[in-house]
Amino acid sequence: MITTSTCPDYGSLTTSTSPPTPTTPPSPTTPTSPEDEGVDLDQVYEEVGLGPAQYWAWAAVALVGYIDYAQLTLLSVIMPTLRCEWDLTAEFEAGIAGAMYGSYAAAAMCLGKVGDVYGRRLVVSVSLVILIVATVGGAASHSKGLFLFFQIIAGACVGINWTATICYATEFAESKRRTTGVAISNLAAISAMVIVGAVALAVLNSLGRRWFEIIICLPVLPALGIVIWLPDSPRYLCVSGKKEEAVKAVRFMARLNKKTLSEDLELRCYEDEPLGSCWVLFSKEYLRSTASLSLLFFCTVFIGFGLIVYLPLMFRTDYCGFSKAAPEHETCSLLTQQDLLQMTAGVSLSLLAVVGTTFAANAIGRLNPLRLASGLQIIAVGFVFVCMDEVFKVVVAACAATLNIIISYMLWIIIPESYPTNLRSTAIGFINSPHPECDIAI
Repeated sequence: MITTSTCPDYGSLTTSTSPPTPTTPPSPTTPTSPEDEGVDLDQVYEEVGLGPAQYWAWAAVALVGYIDYAQLTLLSVIMPTLRCEWDLTAEFEAGIAGAMYGSYAAAAMCLGKVGDVYGRRLVVSVSLVILIVATVGGAASHSKGLFLFFQIIAGACVGINWTATICYATEFAESKRRTTGVAISNLAAISAMVIVGAVALAVLNSLGRRWFEIIICLPVLPALGIVIWLPDSPRYLCVSGKKEEAVKAVRFMARLNKKTLSEDLELRCYEDEPLGSCWVLFSKEYLRSTASLSLLFFCTVFIGFGLIVYLPLMFRTDYCGFSKAAPEHETCSLLTQQDLLQMTAGVSLSLLAVVGTTFAANAIGRLNPLRLASGLQIIAVGFVFVCMDEVFKVVVAACAATLNIIISYMLWIIIPESYPTNLRSTAIGFINSPHPECDIAI
């Protein structure tokens, strides 16, 4: 059974009817441990309230989520053009996709710890700068070898970004609002497919693939600006023993929200060291969560990519660029308006599913929607195999794909909640690493 964490950095999901006043000092006659000193961060978040501070953080999360999935979708759109430009073989096309997704998996697995050691803000900032260089370099490449090199760099940046972004999404607001950050990240990532398709139809043939690549990734500039402007995750700062920086971060948020905090504010901080490499995930304390979440995430991603390949709702190419409509590579442009409409229908259904699941997760908890969606997906996939009517099969497969989106979204909420803050980025990176590997396998 998957159980969510009760780590002190998150606090309770329910608000006490009479919370302690943040400015009330502990009684001098009552001994306190270091963990009892200061005000819990959730209480400060409630005083700060919901406002521009969270909106800016979630805007950064949305932009980075879009950029990551736009990079992954971009390859399937420009591959036919590259095929004509460099006379690529099918093996080299698969090699480009494999190298990009392989670097994504390696970076997610091996570099997740970086976010736990140096902080979410620094990791995302450096990764976005490198991604800008990789995007411009890939667009300017005049040889397939150089293009391959920059795709490997871009894939690694996506793997690093996603681990730190999920932490950012769940740590920059009070506990009861953490689903909002993850939902926004997922909504932006899902929408990237339609945005890339729409821009491709508008400018790919007229401006060429080089300008198309740059235009698609322009949101990386405002994303980088917002991340640099905002402070690091207050939750990360608290568990890193950086009490002064944590207080400065919440005061910055309070100013943005036009709130005033007590002058003698003391946050409850924990001087925890990062818990080491991903092998810590297999220690006795975390083995159960790691094994169950890794298995469920792998199955979800594998089924999800299988449905994407099966359904005629997305591109008529797979992520390696092989065309179902033109298996002999006779065309340099495979995306049509009909493809975009089909993609829009599928993505719209997914967006509604994420929004609905967000309300359900806040009302009835995390595990109940996950269990219901998992059971219904198993039934739907079974119908796909046994049903003979093609139209009904496509409808059922579309429902299964929507349920798959719900499951993956719930896992992105449950995974960070199942580990302490100083292990969270490491855990997200490790569990997320099968994501690109399943894509390559399908």
